[in-house]
Amino acid sequence: GADPETPKLLMHLRSPLAFAAQVAARQVQPMLGGRARASMTAGVLPPTLSSFCVDFDDTITSVDTTGAVLFEAVVEAIPAEPSEARAGRRAAWAELSEWYGTESKAFREGELGRLEAKLAELAHDPAARRAALFKFGEALSDFEARSVSRVSASGILAGVTRAQLASAAWAKAAEAPAGAEGAAPGLIRPRVRETLELARRKGAPATVVSINWSSDLVAAALRGLAHGAVLCNDLEFDAEHGRKSTGRVDATRVASAAGKVAVQRRLWAE
Repeated sequence: GADPETPKLLMHLRSPLAFAAQVAARQVQPMLGGRARASMTAGVLPPTLSSFCVDFDDTITSVDTTGAVLFEAVVEAIPAEPSEARAGRRAAWAELSEWYGTESKAFREGELGRLEAKLAELAHDPAARRAALFKFGEALSDFEARSVSRVSASGILAGVTRAQLASAAWAKAAEAPAGAEGAAPGLIRPRVRETLELARRKGAPATVVSINWSSDLVAAALRGLAHGAVLCNDLEFDAEHGRKSTGRVDATRVASAAGKVAVQRRLWAE
């Protein structure tokens, strides 16, 4: 039968609705083109590919690395940090996590609940369903922007060099956390390696499009996997003060979930 992991990757194949795959996958699948939909059902890629875009967190990976994994990598990358300062950093992270948990729950119960009801109401109107998904994407983008602003303002990711972060991120990527919803242990989901290699052989190495906050972490996790360009956000680094991170997140590269759609459209137009 079809491998359960491959269809989630294929959800992003030339789909203008890739941002919704993580929150409403069961609603999006029927709206894709015939060949892509058949490919997902069969669990295989079509004979040739013109392009292949894939998300990173919770798609290639079994857990979302943008938050806790990145934070722990930063903490471990600064071994000489005084214990008091490290405790303060962890306390600030706990406060941010609590805020995010509360706000994300409210978002899921509000916006996502309304989206699911709307999609059910518009079951026979693909154009209206598409419009509803994009409207949801705008609301999701606003929520993500607020989250990034709070993290940047806290300075909680400051004080690490790229080399330190890359090393710590690789160590984190090599660990085997328990995946959510019964996913197999390990940061990389089962069959991802084979799927990305297959895309490469079919002439379209995967372009990884992510709203992750660290290109160094993403690169570490992808080490050894077949892929093309990596397009994601990044921490800012201050060249005048030891090339260390300022704590601010430059989220202008892939500004939001809806931003993934804009990136994909630009790639397909090239």
